Parts: sequence; C-alpha cells; structure tokens
Amino acid sequence: MKTRSKIIQAATELFSELGYRGSTTKAIAQRAGVSEMTVFRQFGNKIGVLKEVQKVILSNQSEVIDFNPETCSDIIGWLGKIAEIEIRNTYDYGMLVLKLMLEAQSSEEIMNLYRSAPKSDGARRLIENIQYLQDTGTIRKDMTAYAIGKHFLNLVFMHVMGRLLLQPERKSSVEELINDSAVMIDIFWRGIRNNHA
Repeated sequence: MKTRSKIIQAATELFSELGYRGSTTKAIAQRAGVSEMTVFRQFGNKIGVLKEVQKVILSNQSEVIDFNPETCSDIIGWLGKIAEIEIRNTYDYGMLVLKLMLEAQSSEEIMNLYRSAPKSDGARRLIENIQYLQDTGTIRKDMTAYAIGKHFLNLVFMHVMGRLLLQPERKSSVEELINDSAVMIDIFWRGIRNNHA
C-alpha cells in the first residue's frame, strides 16, 4: 500500500473512532507507520487529510446505476440498487460521517468542508431521474427533486446507522441490511408516487 493510502486509511479509522478533534496528526502518522512530517508533506495539515478522506467517501458514493426513466418501469428495483450502494457505503463510513456531522455543528472548519463537498455522480443522477419522473407525472411535485433525493439517501443512512447504533451487540451484516431495506423502499415509493397518475 502506498504511503498516501496508508495515511488516508489510518485517518479514516481514527476519525471514525475519535472524531476529527480527537485525532492528531501524530496519531495518524503512528497508525500509518510513517513520520508526522510525512503527513504534513503529503497533505499540508489535518484538514488536508480530512479532505482526502472525504474524497474517498464521495468516490464510493459515485457509482451510477444505469436507469433510463423513459424506458424502465421498475422504479422500485432502481431504488433498491441505489439503496444497496448507499447501505454498503454507510456500513463502511457511516460512523465517520455521523461523527463529522456532529462535529461540524461546532467547527466552522468542518462545516465549510461539508458545505463545499460536491454532490456525488450517483446523487446527481438520482436527482435528475427524480426530476424526470416528476415532469412525467410519475412522482408527486409538491417537493423538489433535490428534497426527495436527499430524503431517500438520509432514510437509507438512518436505516443502517439505526441498526448499528441501536443493536451494537448484534451487528447486522451488509446483506441483512440490504434484504431488510425492501420494506423501507416500498414505503418510500408509496410516499412519493403520484397516486393520481
């Protein structure tokens, strides 16, 4: 594993365990098996390391599910595939994201990083397809496509985190979480579909 990758992996683990504030560049360097000076040379500072960790998380969210809303009628299947990607990503990075979201409330540095993060390709395509489905009357229009997409992604996030946090003694597998998401997706679909179409 390359030095840069080792540092990013070490930082991801420490930020997940201790949060951003609780992790020092020295601890990141020790966990990565490099000198602290190497961390500074590679990333400049701790926020530079966090930016790279954020890129890794976003790259995992960027898988785009091929879906042509003009020709596909299996919208629930499409939502299920998106949920599967998000479940896998949340399973791997959810604790880190949760800790950073909480720290962002009191850290302008983290909040600015969070606000400046680009939407993943997957999230962008989800919103575009929801907009198309709204334009064709398949999905209700009383909420923006962005809000519907964001609600879906947040629902998946909470599905995973709720299970991991509320049942820590019985850590669900990714496959269990994916299988259990079918009911959630069905309820979500019932809430957004246009019943008058």
